[in-house]
Amino acid sequence: MNLKTFIYAGAIIAASPAFYIPASFTAEIHTDVSQKMKPATVKVLLVENAPSIILEAKGKYQISNPANDFVIGNGSFSKRARVSHENAGMKWGELIPGMFQMRIIPMNAETTILVNGIEYRGCVEIYDNAGKFSVINEVDVESYLRSTLASAFTKEMDQEVLNALVIVARTNVYHMLSKKPVNPLYQVKAKESDYRGHGITLQNVALEGAISSTRHAILTYNDAPFAATWTENSAGKTADYASIYRKNTPSPSGVEIPLAESDRQKLGWSFSVTRDQLANIASVRKVSQISLFSEKNSGKVYAVKVSDGDNSQDVDFFTLQAALGETKLKSNDFTLDVKGDTVTFKGYGTGNGTGLCLYSASLMAKQGQDAGKILSTFFPDTKLEKLRNAPPSKASKSGHYSK
Repeated sequence: MNLKTFIYAGAIIAASPAFYIPASFTAEIHTDVSQKMKPATVKVLLVENAPSIILEAKGKYQISNPANDFVIGNGSFSKRARVSHENAGMKWGELIPGMFQMRIIPMNAETTILVNGIEYRGCVEIYDNAGKFSVINEVDVESYLRSTLASAFTKEMDQEVLNALVIVARTNVYHMLSKKPVNPLYQVKAKESDYRGHGITLQNVALEGAISSTRHAILTYNDAPFAATWTENSAGKTADYASIYRKNTPSPSGVEIPLAESDRQKLGWSFSVTRDQLANIASVRKVSQISLFSEKNSGKVYAVKVSDGDNSQDVDFFTLQAALGETKLKSNDFTLDVKGDTVTFKGYGTGNGTGLCLYSASLMAKQGQDAGKILSTFFPDTKLEKLRNAPPSKASKSGHYSK
């Protein structure tokens, strides 16, 4: 039974006349307090198919059935116990008869929930699929940003650049929320997004300031959030997201950046591999011919075609970079030189070559330009808006970002 089937099964169990709940778990109120004045949230898969978990609620909490939001229990004090499977229901210290799924809801701002020792904000849902547990954390977007960006940006950064970066990251999250998820119960996996819960968010004061000062601010393109990214150093030009990631999604065009272009030669790098190494990456017998697919305006490479004479394979940039290593293939701004058995990559800059160029943004900030100006430079034809809920409404008021 998959998770989607499982949640509907839970709804049937909860509604059955034969379903028995002890008096301590009864509730007449059909409500979920976490839904009141609810901002945009992200559902993150924390644990999948685990035999058991250690669950701790620190502070006041409520337990409900996520299939229908019926309250089945409350706790006024902290509780820590192993969650395990019983034929009669899920067990969290005590048995919860007939229930194989539950939602733990913080009852105030101080309550946090720990899963296997890691602390989280927001609600936590646990699904017991025949003794295999999956755990999902529903967390507000602002807290999600605090966690995912804290581990990605540990170096000191100009505050205006950090403000711009946070808005870009929030825009991308809102774009993700506007799309139909692959799984109906969550939008993203913790491992894929580098989401590490609440504890890591306490380590970066500057990041906290950027998230607080830009709260709910996003960019929109054609009145909708879009797939917004950043690159460490564009070496003078950026490409549009759709061309590099090969996604059929509206995105602003790339731009030329004179500040980075003037330093282009300082940002060069090169390395060499053998033909056999490339043949192995492309899964062809040998390399008889290599050609590049590039975005026409920026020259950024989105794929490499490798041919052995009889067959050819297209290897996208990100697959190639993962195979060769980011410390070698630093960016998608490169050319190839083939001599004998050696293939030499010569390139410039660092990163995916799309969106916000952090190197150029830092130079702009030193010249006194704020986050609003930085963003309008790298994302032409976009609006800066403040939106608390996702997906955004076309009626939302747009405006200029200010400190």
